[in-house]
Amino acid sequence: MALDAAGLTEGNAAGSRSHTAGSGAAVVGPVGTVLGVDLVVSGRITTRHAGEILDRHEWKALEGNDSRPALGWGLKEAAAKAFGVPGRRFPLGVGIARGRDRLEVFDREPPHGRLAGHWEELGTLLCVWVLGPTPLVYNAGCAVGLDTPLTQA
Repeated sequence: MALDAAGLTEGNAAGSRSHTAGSGAAVVGPVGTVLGVDLVVSGRITTRHAGEILDRHEWKALEGNDSRPALGWGLKEAAAKAFGVPGRRFPLGVGIARGRDRLEVFDREPPHGRLAGHWEELGTLLCVWVLGPTPLVYNAGCAVGLDTPLTQA
């Protein structure tokens, strides 16, 4: 579904996927694109959970968002996937900062890459994705399927 929406094929695409509560999400881009996605049930991540993974600077960067705890969690999960070895990078290996006009995530390990953070609320779900520079411009967004089996992208 995500490959078709972006006009890509398995041979020329990079991708990331996530699933929770019977729903799945995928983000794709051209080969070489650094990207990651996380799908979070908004009410499942509490302020207490967020306090375990976010420092005070990250909490402040997320100010003004109704889904602040879930957004922080989702940004860190998506970034950990994008930067590789998510089990080692989540949660403390990636950080969140407010850029001039957007939220950004960054790798705390060299070479300290930075990615733009994006999100969309879909009912009780928060779809969060991060994107780095892409070789070509494609439509970016979160494709979500309810009770749809996830396939290798």
